Amino acid sequence: MLVGSTLYLSYGLALGLILPAAVVAVTGRWRAAAFAGMGASAVGVAFTAAGFWWLTGFSHVGVIYAASIAASRPYSYFVWANLAAVTFAVGPAAPRPRLWLSAQALLALGVNHLLLTVW
Repeated sequence: MLVGSTLYLSYGLALGLILPAAVVAVTGRWRAAAFAGMGASAVGVAFTAAGFWWLTGFSHVGVIYAASIAASRPYSYFVWANLAAVTFAVGPAAPRPRLWLSAQALLALGVNHLLLTVW
């Protein structure tokens, strides 16, 4: 049920289902995946029965977000916000500093900035 709830807490959390799917694929724990699928289905059925359709909500969020503060945010906000998100995500995961991981993140952000920034 927790797996199904993540789909309705935030649309971005749908990407979080990739990791458990990869773990199941590698370990072959198909029985656990079946139970998780049944729980997720129960949550999906409950939300759908209550009148919420996930795909419609997803498309509406995109429209609402584009019309909100995102229309006036500069590109530099997204560069710094992405850097902060990467730093936050990598920091606790690494028991000791890993220079190569930080370098890869900075390189990816730099390439993104160079390719997508209007000079």
